[in-house]
Amino acid sequence: MSALSPEFLEWIWSYRQVFKWFDEFDAAALKLNPAEWDGDTQLKFLTTYGLTRGVAHQSLQSNFTRIVDKLHALFGNRLDEGNALNDLNNRWSEGINVVRDIQNGRDLKSFTSKLLWFYQPKHMTMFDEFARCGLRKWKLSQTAKGALNVNEKNFLELFDDFYLGSASWIEAAARYCDRSYPYPRRIADQWLWLNGRPAREKKAILDRFRVSIESSPIFEHY
Repeated sequence: MSALSPEFLEWIWSYRQVFKWFDEFDAAALKLNPAEWDGDTQLKFLTTYGLTRGVAHQSLQSNFTRIVDKLHALFGNRLDEGNALNDLNNRWSEGINVVRDIQNGRDLKSFTSKLLWFYQPKHMTMFDEFARCGLRKWKLSQTAKGALNVNEKNFLELFDDFYLGSASWIEAAARYCDRSYPYPRRIADQWLWLNGRPAREKKAILDRFRVSIESSPIFEHY
């Protein structure tokens, strides 16, 4: 295997990482809409995506069906293809408000974005603190400004800029995987998640990944 640049290794990791979620949960869950998930699937969604930690999240399972009943039409209706980004922003914002009312005033932005993704997987991405931090780092590397606040109000717009500029990386990383992933925005959000982690944790993840792929047959040709 020829030497891979650190940045390229990050993209290959990101491309392969999405299949972890796809195989563990997404592929089966996407065959139904969340309003059709049974209790076991609801719980698996919450555990797979790290949404069971903390006091605010402990009641999510008991309130899950109620939340989906309130959000199903809003999240599931066809997007305005000519203005998908603004449409998604509005749905996410409205969804946050709905969940806040049900969850006793608590903002669950990550949960709401992840639920929305299962309704709009081709256009939506997933928000969490690591992805937010990774997007902020990326944006700061592109601008001379010394400060930048990334939040739920501008996350999707900034993410779209990042995603569009990352197309060549995603395409190149695909050559190092034996399957094609159908929702490439998730590959970009995995890269942000990785780069939003503390440097020591990121290095440990990539070190383990490099060791795991050194003997992979698909890499023998590169």
